[in-house]
Amino acid sequence: MLEKKAFSAIKGSKMLERGDKILVALSGGPDSVALLYFLKKSGKNIAAVHLNHCIRKKDAVADEKFVKELCSVWKVPLYVKRSDIKKLSKKNKVSLEEAGRNERYRFFDTLAAKKGFDKIALAHNADDNVETFLMRLLRGTGLKGLCGIPPKRGRIIRPLIDVWKKDILRYCKANRLQYRTDETNFVPKFTRNKIRNIIIPELEKKDPRIKARVLGCIRGFCKDYELLSEYLKNIAKRILEDTKQGVLIDREALEELPKGIKGHVVRKAVEKVKGDLVNIGSRHIDNILSLEDGRTCLPGGLFVLADDRSLLVTYKKDSDKRLPDFKFIVDIPGKIKIKHLGRYISASVTSKVKDLKKTPSNRAYIDLDKVKGKRLMVRNFREGDRFVPLGMRGTKKLQDYFVDKKISLKERGAVPLVFDRKKLLWVAGHRIDERVKVSSGTRKILQLDMI
Repeated sequence: MLEKKAFSAIKGSKMLERGDKILVALSGGPDSVALLYFLKKSGKNIAAVHLNHCIRKKDAVADEKFVKELCSVWKVPLYVKRSDIKKLSKKNKVSLEEAGRNERYRFFDTLAAKKGFDKIALAHNADDNVETFLMRLLRGTGLKGLCGIPPKRGRIIRPLIDVWKKDILRYCKANRLQYRTDETNFVPKFTRNKIRNIIIPELEKKDPRIKARVLGCIRGFCKDYELLSEYLKNIAKRILEDTKQGVLIDREALEELPKGIKGHVVRKAVEKVKGDLVNIGSRHIDNILSLEDGRTCLPGGLFVLADDRSLLVTYKKDSDKRLPDFKFIVDIPGKIKIKHLGRYISASVTSKVKDLKKTPSNRAYIDLDKVKGKRLMVRNFREGDRFVPLGMRGTKKLQDYFVDKKISLKERGAVPLVFDRKKLLWVAGHRIDERVKVSSGTRKILQLDMI
């Protein structure tokens, strides 16, 4: 039964190609021992890898000794590493489960690349798949999360993904395979163990075929996600942009999408940066979609930075570091340097302007008689700033003007604002105040330049 299902999975998901070198993750438990035996019996080019988590102390040492002896008897090359998972868990502020998982994949990937292995075989089985589905369902997940554990992802393959645990144990017994039992699998404080040892047995009392039904649901969700993935690829090209900081999401384009698709696009962006969606639940996606500006944290050390124009998924906490506040006084006439921007603001007086319509964006002409005081103040944006944009009636919040012009939060701090004693005269590079515009009755003109 095991071998038939394993061969079927390998063929169906195109897990292996002729001549592939396979690195088999060997914990010493029945699943990994059965997988190693099956692949060796099938004549595959294999080696084993074991990560000692250093959590169970004497038991962990015994596991390591067991896999060494097993590989020696079976004449299978073995690579071993010890990692203090408790220390890594505290350092990275993640659970023991996540710390262990991250370290395993990191070690396996590095070793496979260094030693030239084409595939990494993991011993996840059908029961693991059902448990993962229920765990994600309880935490909250999207359609991809409901697809369970993928049979193949990159160089990782899972030949036993359709084999039930009971069939693996039967296979070990039939072939007289010795294995180790991890006692932590029965500790109820771990979420997966609660699902495995408490929730599923209770569900099976109501329906003995519940696991098979869940597995059927997983396969159905996988087919749906395949169709959705093709659709999302085209959307991602329009909305997502890879940058040095991370993945940028165009908010305007995102808002145009159907509500149900928005979350999938955000998940795609997170996955591109993080590499997976482990521990990313629906509540995290909802938090991102409801974020107006500022920052929200995600599991795994990710951040999402938001402004009016975009969402940035990044590992860099300080990517939203904005320009510090600045404030300078400039005489009329006079000139000051804004060292934060590497620019100058100059003020001069003239009596003639050739063509107001051809005024460049870095220059402004203002009726000097409408300016209060003989000195000007130059600073950047503060909450509550208002002015009357040229051509309009009534004051407008500068924040609303920036939103209309799609000027992001980070960019706003780099826009010099020129004030007289009472009001904002010029949003440098953008627009002057209607109340100080040059008219036919203007006698003296204040010329402002941003250089």
